Amino acid sequence: MPRRRFSPGTGGNVEPLPYLESSPHLHARQETTQIMRAVIYSLLPACAAAVYFFGLRALWVLLLATLGCVAVEAACQRLRGTAVTVSDAVPW
Repeated sequence: MPRRRFSPGTGGNVEPLPYLESSPHLHARQETTQIMRAVIYSLLPACAAAVYFFGLRALWVLLLATLGCVAVEAACQRLRGTAVTVSDAVPW
């Protein structure tokens, strides 16, 4: 039975509360590893274009940014006391 709330000014009428749920609203049978692999594969053309247009310095920036993000994620998970799951994005 849905919860109900009293609405002031409606003469004592009761209206149902809106239904709220957290994301994801669409469910798929994919695991996090599969989703992260698809994200990495979809970013490869943009990375290749960056290296083509801007040279090897773009590759260096991509490498440093990736390593920094992985390190910060691992540190935050350790601080929170949860399992370190940075290997979810490993494409092999």
